Amino acid sequence: FDKNYENLKRLYSGFDEETLQKDINMSSLSLYETMYKFGEEKKFYFTRSDNWGRRNMISGMAAWTERWHDTALYRRPVRSAGCEMIEMQYEPLINYLEPNVPFFYRMRILVDRYKHFFSETKIMDDKLEVALDEFSEIVNMLMAIAEKEAADKPITEAENQYLDEIVTHLARIVYVKSDVQKSIEENTPESLFATNNEQRMALITDLATINYPPPRYKLCGVGKPYAIYVALNDKHGGKRIAKGYIYSYYEFTNPSLMDDPEWKEIIYRGDEVDDLLPDWAGDLIIK
Repeated sequence: FDKNYENLKRLYSGFDEETLQKDINMSSLSLYETMYKFGEEKKFYFTRSDNWGRRNMISGMAAWTERWHDTALYRRPVRSAGCEMIEMQYEPLINYLEPNVPFFYRMRILVDRYKHFFSETKIMDDKLEVALDEFSEIVNMLMAIAEKEAADKPITEAENQYLDEIVTHLARIVYVKSDVQKSIEENTPESLFATNNEQRMALITDLATINYPPPRYKLCGVGKPYAIYVALNDKHGGKRIAKGYIYSYYEFTNPSLMDDPEWKEIIYRGDEVDDLLPDWAGDLIIK
């Protein structure tokens, strides 16, 4: 394991920024890097704990799992996964955006890559183009706020309100479907799509097949989000404890493959799933 890990580190360290941005796959890889590395310099008080490193690991692995899950759709029939809408908070909040500036820089590049890819493959239509443009505007707005947070400058009340309303902005984009997507769904057997719990974010995908007896599968999945509490002291809100949400991540072997509805049933009916967490994440979770 150690040898393979060192080889992978050497391989990745040899990529320059131009290589990391050459296509969608490499841009996605570089985006995950920002999730893993934010806080390495321990510039912020809340990044100085070992738990912040575990939190970054969960976020990066879960984000990668979601992309691998989508890639797996091309390898074998699995049911589609949705995302759960978060209930809006209407009382005034003092918001804080994680100041991971490289994440937003690279997200903007990735959005541009997708726009180019969709145009080249004739998938883009007016609805999808408008949605991607709106998402690009959201990323730009969040990037401007993150830059202020990183420099410990106060954000404006308008920016604070924008963070209040971010769920609404994203919801307008999530459910936009191009004509090509609708055509694919209309010609896809209904059994391949989730029929219950569609808006819940849990998903599962297979990572590898282990053939030696007994044969089994290495699975990784995303479950219900974790609440996170962070000690802050910024120019906008002063000293306070902020509450937010992060990914959860599971990794385990199973004698059979599992699809999204089966996994959601396990996650949302309240089964004990702590033994399915990776060992390194255990200390982060408050029982």
